[in-house]
Amino acid sequence: MPLVLDFIAEAAEHLESAEAGLLALESKPGDKEVINQIFRGFHTIKGMAGFLNLTDIGSLAHSAENLLDLVRKDKLVLTEEITNVIFESIDMLKKMIAGLKQAVETDK
Repeated sequence: MPLVLDFIAEAAEHLESAEAGLLALESKPGDKEVINQIFRGFHTIKGMAGFLNLTDIGSLAHSAENLLDLVRKDKLVLTEEITNVIFESIDMLKKMIAGLKQAVETDK
């Protein structure tokens, strides 16, 4: 279980960072460094979730990562709608990770 607990803590940090990054983009739209930072957070969550076989969490993180990758490669413009989808992804991942944490704590 220690690996899952580490994942929960690290994923929470990445999600907080992604949220802060999205808020920062409101004042600096198109800031590639911030977009890359948000992308890396989702990429890391996806990788860790895959390692732990948390397929639903990994799948959602992968979808958000793909969307951000299109923005990074200038194939999509980071519109308000896309930003809202990323915020919704963060919210859902937080709920999923909170559910995972509760399940782990209940199993102890």
